[in-house]
Amino acid sequence: MSTPITAWKHLTVAEAKNVWRERSGILLSLGLPIGVLVLGGLNSDAAEFDTYVMPFALAFIAAFVTIGNVPDYLAEHRHSGVLRRLALTPAHPALLMGAQAVVNLAILAAGIGIALGIAVPVFGVSAPVRPGMALLSLAAGTLAMLAIGMLIAAVAPTTNAARGLGLLALLLMAGLNGLFVSRGALPSWMVVVGEHLPLGATASLMSDAWSGAATSTSHLAALAACGIIAAALAVRYFRWG
Repeated sequence: MSTPITAWKHLTVAEAKNVWRERSGILLSLGLPIGVLVLGGLNSDAAEFDTYVMPFALAFIAAFVTIGNVPDYLAEHRHSGVLRRLALTPAHPALLMGAQAVVNLAILAAGIGIALGIAVPVFGVSAPVRPGMALLSLAAGTLAMLAIGMLIAAVAPTTNAARGLGLLALLLMAGLNGLFVSRGALPSWMVVVGEHLPLGATASLMSDAWSGAATSTSHLAALAACGIIAAALAVRYFRWG
C-alpha cells in the first residue's frame, strides 16, 4: 500500500517533469525579475542597490515563481483532467500542493543563484548585515506567496482565469512597491498597503536585514496572517474537477 510520503514523492517527480516540459514559464519567471535587477543596478548607487534593489529583486523572483506560475500549472491540471484522475486515488490536496511547493522552491533557488551570480561580480552587492534574518524573511515571504498562488488555483474557474488572477495579483503588488512608478510618487496610503502585502513585506524585511535595521513586526505579522489564511482557504476550496 502506498504511504502518503511515497505518494508525495511520486507527485513531486511528476510535477517536476510537467514544469520542465513547460520551460517557458520558468524562463519568464526568472528572466523578468533578473531584468529588473539589472536595470535597477544600472540606475542606482551601491547603497540603494544593497538595501532596495537586491531585496526587491529576490522577493520579485519568489512572487513570480509562486503567484505567477503555480495557479497556471494547477489550473491546467484541472482543465486537462489530471486532477480528476488524482481524485480517484488516496491523494489529498495537501500532497499535490506540497509537490508543487518543492518544485517551485527549486526554481526559486535557481533564480536566487542566478541573481547573486550577477549582483556580486557586476554590481558588487554586499552581504546582508543579518544574513540569517534575510534568509528567514525570504523563506517566510515565499511560503506566504505560495499560499496565495495555491488559493488562486483553488478558486479560479478556468485556466485563463487562474493565469489572469495570478498576473493581476503579481503586478498589483509589484506596482505598489515601485516597479512602474517610484514609490515617492505614490500616495502614502498606497505605499503602506504595498509594504504590507506579501511581496512588499518580504522586500522590506530583507531590506532591514541587509542594512541591519530593526525587524518590522508589522511586516512579519502581515506575512504570517496572509500565509495561514490563504493556505487554509486553498485547502478548503480546492477542487479536483
